[in-house]
Amino acid sequence: MVDQHEEDLRRVLGCLRKDEYYVKISKYKFFVPKVVYIGLEISDVGVSLRAELKKAELVQTWPKPENKHELHVFLGLCNWFRRFIYKYSHVTAPLTSLLQVKVEFVWSEVCEAAFKELKEKIAELILLFIPDPTRPFNLYVDASEKEICIATALMQWDLRVNGLRVVALTSRKLVQAEQKYPIREKELLAVVFGVKTFRIYVNHTTKVYSDHKSLKWLGTSGGLIEGPDRVKRWAIFLNALSIVPQYIPGSKNIVADALSCRPS
Repeated sequence: MVDQHEEDLRRVLGCLRKDEYYVKISKYKFFVPKVVYIGLEISDVGVSLRAELKKAELVQTWPKPENKHELHVFLGLCNWFRRFIYKYSHVTAPLTSLLQVKVEFVWSEVCEAAFKELKEKIAELILLFIPDPTRPFNLYVDASEKEICIATALMQWDLRVNGLRVVALTSRKLVQAEQKYPIREKELLAVVFGVKTFRIYVNHTTKVYSDHKSLKWLGTSGGLIEGPDRVKRWAIFLNALSIVPQYIPGSKNIVADALSCRPS
């Protein structure tokens, strides 16, 4: 590890010397096990928000919002943590719905449950894995008939712990037109969303896991080519990347297992 660090330093400093860039030595730290950068703690085991524990503690003591402005402020703070929370948009959907212009602010039991769940999620922040770009990635996608959001998780097998680790998370709320799609199209949209978001990691070795069986046939003559033009565009886009679709039963949620079994 030390030898690699020395080699990396030589390469970086060599580039600086070649292009005549000057740096302030007081702002540099060498041979340290971890470093804090833009609020993130980066170490050899991954990226975490330990440096932002004060923000997380602030969320835990946040009182119930009494109006749209207070809710907007609260969600603005929570948004900082969204890349560390699986299905963030799903969790916050009841709350963000209250921010719509034509929606009256009524704090329901559903909103209270979402408020508490969001606090719990932030209290259990996960550790994001620093990936090896030379090894294959897995992409897990999810969409629900009842929910109005889609979510994806980019993961990679960590040889050190012999298990899957979360590299990155993302989710978004479906727009009104997308909410009317049949579940098969929502699931396919989740795949497209995940692939586009993590495009730099996706290649022919990437396996995409979905709990919708119809996506297994993506890329074959009997697959999802039939349907609206948008489905054909999505299929052509995904087929060009030669990704490997995989079916996974909803009961075998590997993403949830990986989140709960992260290394200490």
